[in-house]
Amino acid sequence: MADLKVLKLITNEEVIARVKEKRDVLELTNPMVMMQVNQGGQMGFAIVPWSMSGKCDNVEISQSIVIATLDPMDEVEKNYIQATTGITV
Repeated sequence: MADLKVLKLITNEEVIARVKEKRDVLELTNPMVMMQVNQGGQMGFAIVPWSMSGKCDNVEISQSIVIATLDPMDEVEKNYIQATTGITV
């Protein structure tokens, strides 16, 4: 099974996904990004699909565009699991 990781890309995006390494590419399953949102005057974050218009259940990206690979914070991991499966942890 692929590990849940946060990928910092050269575009400055932080993509959260299950990641599997394959030669020169990374296979991302259900990639999501953190978006800053305003909720009743309070700034917060939401996890949203990486692509709003394309199917992105499984996406391959070049490893060369990844600056860093990080383990997600506990709260981010919980929110990702809830967003992708509907299961509350």
